[in-house]
Amino acid sequence: MVTSYTQNTESLPLQEEVSAFLKDRTVDNIVAYVAQTASEHNPVVDISHTTPIGHVLHILDEYDLQSLPVYRAASKGGKDYAGIVTLLDLLGVLVKGPTETLPTPLSPTSSRQAPGTGSTVSTYPPNGEGDSDEQEELDETHAIQRWKTALSLPVSSVASHTPPLRMFNTMTPLGDLLRYLAQRDHYQALVHTRINPTEAGGESSLNPAVVVITQADLVRYLWQHHVEFPSLMDQKLPQLVDIRESRRPNHGVSSSTSIHSDQAVPVQTVPMSTSALRAFHRMWRHHVSSLAITDKYQTTDEASTMTYEPISAEISVGHLRGITEARLDLLKRPVMAFLYAIQEEVATPFVVRSRFTFRQCIAGLLQTGSRRAWYVADVDDRPLAVLSFTDILGYFTTY
Repeated sequence: MVTSYTQNTESLPLQEEVSAFLKDRTVDNIVAYVAQTASEHNPVVDISHTTPIGHVLHILDEYDLQSLPVYRAASKGGKDYAGIVTLLDLLGVLVKGPTETLPTPLSPTSSRQAPGTGSTVSTYPPNGEGDSDEQEELDETHAIQRWKTALSLPVSSVASHTPPLRMFNTMTPLGDLLRYLAQRDHYQALVHTRINPTEAGGESSLNPAVVVITQADLVRYLWQHHVEFPSLMDQKLPQLVDIRESRRPNHGVSSSTSIHSDQAVPVQTVPMSTSALRAFHRMWRHHVSSLAITDKYQTTDEASTMTYEPISAEISVGHLRGITEARLDLLKRPVMAFLYAIQEEVATPFVVRSRFTFRQCIAGLLQTGSRRAWYVADVDDRPLAVLSFTDILGYFTTY
């Protein structure tokens, strides 16, 4: 018997695969996996709400983290976690100062209700329309002074604008943690667990403990079980990218428009000649965590088109971690000169093409240690999309 699938029924095997895998698994499974595979348990690196932003960047750099839990001292001792602050949150204070409402870098043109969340999702002009680098008069000297001032501000300048923190426990369904970490900017989650019984004075006791589960932990855990998702793993990237774009807030492009279409919104790029300061400001305005660095950037006003060259490198919010007050002048340098000044070598971006499967994309990310994959056109290597760990986890929640 030959079964003919429609667009809706094609996703049924994928949905069944993911549902079957998640059915009886809890957060305890991922906690046990991390404990077995890591040389030591992920330490809970946290910060007080009074910690200066400059020191927060240092801690993020020291532990190679993208975000940190923020706590206030509890009245009876211990810590009350108030939220998780991310590098993109910190960038907002550096760029705009603590008086700005965060995290809304662009004035929304419209808003809609996110299905099932009860929250409002803002939508913005496509590709920063009406807010381009050319239209912005950026006084670099004044901007760097604002960065200098912001580095001494307490992280509470940011934490008061972050979403409420959700604590998980080991009995929480794994699907709940997956959906949480598949949301934008949620790089890690805190899990209440218990350490092994300790023998003290002949008595055993269970002590509450908190462990960290990161997006990378969950991606590696799912990859360990990739044979259980054959239909999803065999999906080609063009189909997955189009699904992702169609489910995002409308950015001026029809949800039926393919990412390969000339109407599709391109990823954010900057030319090598752009200063690092302008690159970071661009990230904030477009609320993205990375930019592709290209050899050339050319606009043709008459044709209202943009031509993007192949990707040479990338700059991301992760590079904020090399910033100190003494190194602020480095922000005036072109992006490539800035990158070489704050790190020993500039990593080659991980690039994927239309022939890649989801399986090959995840394997490449983990093998190269990259946080994102740049999806480029087969013909001219023009960047079409960027796939992060957030996107990877999102595909497991899509079906």
